[in-house]
Amino acid sequence: MFYYIRIIVISIVLLTVGCITPLTSKRLIPCIKFARGIPQNKVSFPSCNSLNSENSCLTCTEYKVKSGDTFYSLYCTKTTRMVSYNEFIELNNHIKNINSLEPGDSLYFPVKKTALKSEKNNVLSFMEKEYIKLDGSKFLLYIAKINPAQYKVHMYYGKGITIEDIKKSQKTVAAINGGFFAPGEDFHPIGLLISRGKKINPLTDYWDNSGIFYITTDPKDPYGICKKECFYDTDVTEALQSFPILIWNKKPYKEYKDREEASRSAIGLDSKGNILLIATESTISGGLTLNEFARAISTAEWDCERALNLDGGSSTQMYIKGKLSLHSTAGLIGHDRVSNFIVVQRER
Repeated sequence: MFYYIRIIVISIVLLTVGCITPLTSKRLIPCIKFARGIPQNKVSFPSCNSLNSENSCLTCTEYKVKSGDTFYSLYCTKTTRMVSYNEFIELNNHIKNINSLEPGDSLYFPVKKTALKSEKNNVLSFMEKEYIKLDGSKFLLYIAKINPAQYKVHMYYGKGITIEDIKKSQKTVAAINGGFFAPGEDFHPIGLLISRGKKINPLTDYWDNSGIFYITTDPKDPYGICKKECFYDTDVTEALQSFPILIWNKKPYKEYKDREEASRSAIGLDSKGNILLIATESTISGGLTLNEFARAISTAEWDCERALNLDGGSSTQMYIKGKLSLHSTAGLIGHDRVSNFIVVQRER
């Protein structure tokens, strides 16, 4: 079948080029190469190509549909938490009717690239980047880039804790404040929070554009940031829901209406699989809006593939052992008591 498709495509390309301009050998050879580039045993699609690019933390693999397979069952069993159902449909937009799959049809599934190896060099790096707003005011962004193969990352939950409590452990090398919580004395988290396999609070549908940072025992999907719509908690040992998503596919996710200027914090992933802890503090000139924070991250040349906003404002707190010291006695931003932290520790 693909043989005939190639013949048809070659004919169309040659006819089109011949009508537009004289058909010389210089023009003919590239046209034939283009047509021959259509694979015999699978078709290439722009969405699949974008996943396979070197700049993406995901790639894709082909699957041949078997008897009894349905589009939705395959999505549930093979995509884990990497794409939403609508994104899975877009990835396989060559299927005209997803309700009538035929055995032998080709479907494409997202696959995470090989996780980082545990290397001694450059396992935790810290950087600063100046961001200049349109009004000329300047802010410093702080980022820690962490190789998760070398460290243990978990959610620390407590009722009214600060970064000072977190940094007491000799194992702690980095930490950042986590998700939102209810005001009051109980500091109860809002949104999903799983710590050391225990579900402290369930998923909430209250937020639009929320995402989840998670860690699992599944070697095919050890950690990541996903949209709320495609999360499920099988094999999950650590998880934090927050909002909104700031960066997706290296670009600001969307333009938000919120114009409040404040200190900001976020967790992200780069295309190589590093976990990114990101924070900025407000100054006498004000702070950053969500849109400014997203633009600052996307333009900072940090290779940030995805980023999720955390509870900012006075809750913003960040600690990088021996590298970030915004006060004389601790590496931190802010002093307010919060509900939870994302903590990075040495294994031993």
